[in-house]
Amino acid sequence: MNIKDKVFSFVFSALVVVFGVFLLLDQLDIPFIDEFFTPWYTIIFLFLACVFLALGIIKKAPIHYVLSMFFASLYLVISLTIKVEGLTFWKIMFIIPMFVGIGVIIGDLVCKWTNKALRIGLIITMFSAIILVSSILDVWTIIVPVVIILFGVVVFILTMIDLRKDVKRQEYDDDRFVTPTKNKMSAKDDDKK
Repeated sequence: MNIKDKVFSFVFSALVVVFGVFLLLDQLDIPFIDEFFTPWYTIIFLFLACVFLALGIIKKAPIHYVLSMFFASLYLVISLTIKVEGLTFWKIMFIIPMFVGIGVIIGDLVCKWTNKALRIGLIITMFSAIILVSSILDVWTIIVPVVIILFGVVVFILTMIDLRKDVKRQEYDDDRFVTPTKNKMSAKDDDKK
């Protein structure tokens, strides 16, 4: 067992103890804890979020940050729909892709995931936040088509930028690595004679 696995085992056991204590306190109807974990199974989502966050930090794996944010968003959506009167799942469901986008951003910043992960995370987070606010304010019928149009424009612009970079890189690579052919070499040999 390597050191990362040992560290994760230690962190996992500590998380199990902490969340076991929280679950026990919740079942004893302690006021603050009882309100924090209503319904009781939301503690499982927070536990999974913490486990995946620990995995992401210990093993430097960006996908674990995404999974951590996903489970944190599930906790938040379930808690808000139960605790805030008038909020339905359909109004706040865009919290989930917004948190997934944040997870992609964190995963890329910490682990240098891929070239486009940061860009994808920012796009997902921004558009999810816009749709979330518009659905809470009940103006989503106007905002969602505008977001779709903006998404298409952003993807088009980013594709054009990437295409331009690829063309410039291709030109640079072609100019840099020119090798003389046999015809040119024989012409140089004739000039020397």
